[in-house]
Amino acid sequence: MSNDIVSSLLCPEAYPHPVDSIELRETHISWVFLTGEFAYKVKKPRNLGFLDFSTLAARKHFCEEELRLNRRFAPSLYLAVVPLTRGDGLQVEGSGEVVDYAVKMRQFDDQALLSTIAANDGLTATLTRDLGQLLAQTHTALESVYPPSGPGTPLVIQDAMLQNFEQIGRYPLAAEICEQLAGLQRWSNDRIAQQMPAMVRRIALGNIKDCHGDLHLGNIAVVDGQLTFFDCIEFNQEFRVMDTIAELAFLAMDCEARGLLAQARQLINDYLEYSGDYPGLALLNWYRCYYAMVRAKVSLMRYEPADPGFKETEGYGDFLRYLDLALRFASPPPPFLAITCGVSGSGKSTVAKAVFEATGAIRLRSDVERKRLYGLAPESSSDSAVGGGIYSAEASAATFSRLYELAVACLKAGFPCIVDATFLRRKQRKPYRLLAEELGIPFAILQCEAAPDKLARRIKKRNRRKNDPSEANVEVMQRQLSSFEQPTGKERGAVVLVDSRTPMKRAIKQLQRLTAMDTSA
Repeated sequence: MSNDIVSSLLCPEAYPHPVDSIELRETHISWVFLTGEFAYKVKKPRNLGFLDFSTLAARKHFCEEELRLNRRFAPSLYLAVVPLTRGDGLQVEGSGEVVDYAVKMRQFDDQALLSTIAANDGLTATLTRDLGQLLAQTHTALESVYPPSGPGTPLVIQDAMLQNFEQIGRYPLAAEICEQLAGLQRWSNDRIAQQMPAMVRRIALGNIKDCHGDLHLGNIAVVDGQLTFFDCIEFNQEFRVMDTIAELAFLAMDCEARGLLAQARQLINDYLEYSGDYPGLALLNWYRCYYAMVRAKVSLMRYEPADPGFKETEGYGDFLRYLDLALRFASPPPPFLAITCGVSGSGKSTVAKAVFEATGAIRLRSDVERKRLYGLAPESSSDSAVGGGIYSAEASAATFSRLYELAVACLKAGFPCIVDATFLRRKQRKPYRLLAEELGIPFAILQCEAAPDKLARRIKKRNRRKNDPSEANVEVMQRQLSSFEQPTGKERGAVVLVDSRTPMKRAIKQLQRLTAMDTSA
């Protein structure tokens, strides 16, 4: 019957609309027929344990689930579940006996896939920020689940993690690789034991949601000018119900696996800015490591352990690549703490972005966190007067208190941190220097400077674009200039100057020397 369905659906006459040509795409669980305007996805009658499409009733059910679940993300792409009928030949949406079902979708060009765009160097900073924003907004909109057991709970995740190592352990690997795997398993066990209370707490706080489940760049497309998630997992709830930070971890890991390190780091920072889920950082590296090991295992399982030639295959090369990625997530560079210093328009946010792209630091922005305290999105206008509203002295004190609290959380999660704020006064900077001393980590002040006329031009240009969290105008900048306190005393040794005489790349190298950063990390 399967071969009959495939051969029939390769004929234009099977469809209720004009078809000039048909292309078949096949995976291990489905056939997808591309007809030009529409695509039809038919599930293979298979039972693989983790999915069961072996009966007509099951295939209908999971087609309906695919439609329901994916409409959460892409309602314009997922159109209907349609019958395949046997009358005068096999017909899509015809009359006669129903022999199978298909999910009917709008077809789009492969060039729209984010994986293709990224491979062509098109994953820009703007597109990456849009992706982080969309993922955060999507997670916010999804309904929380509160599982007492089963999918989304720590024990299920721990079992899945152990299964990765057990299945990889069936293969005859070199002693050096076995040692690496053993160390990685010990680290994974230790981390999940340490974070078990946090994972349980995140269930209570509503961070476990019915997510996409397979969100990599190949399942994201730009459709009608908008980023669109599609092809979520419908066949197994266990793969889909997860902590939202786990879904971010999977997507960021996928970016890094494709060599998109700067984009992965930006994605994490942008997602955090829009979601505010900084507590999730404590779990981020564990989940990145876990998903890298899932990919490593899948790469290896293309071959049988008894196959003497599996080490000469492309899949084995992929296994080693993902293993290396997992090892890096398990051994991140030591954290450091940096703050910016300078008036509005001096380039602090540009510097902070360069820092997190180069080092993997988490950026905390006063403009973003100030607005979050008042229930505003990053690019929203507060309509506050100079020195009033969310820019009053009380609001500024609350903002700096919040930044300090988040910096502590980032550093304790093991991430370097850069705090992007004006830090005009010594009393604002001092707590961060003392925090670094208390934690025994390097500290740096990135002091940004520019001529007053250049500052004014930058601010006016930024305000015209209306796409930046900062609301400072030229008047604000001039007030800041008059009240700025230069770093003195103990601060001087921590200063990295960024101005026309010290280009960005040189400043980043100075920061890396000052903080003893491993630039290859």
